[in-house]
Amino acid sequence: MARCLWGVVQDIDYTSRLFLAAAFTGLTGLLVHGMVDTIFFRPPLQILFWFLLALIAIVSRDELAYQHQLTR
Repeated sequence: MARCLWGVVQDIDYTSRLFLAAAFTGLTGLLVHGMVDTIFFRPPLQILFWFLLALIAIVSRDELAYQHQLTR
């Protein structure tokens, strides 16, 4: 989570910021809803949770986030 938030405020390109903000919002929604309901017993929501975590890990890597900005 902290890596996602740091990526949003860091000096990275706009597309990477959008992906990180969307993934963080989705992950936060899943976690908040998981506190009041048993959503993690449903396989599609489990896949969505892991997909959002993977998206945060991939997009927040320095090589991908700064690659687009360096080519301009």
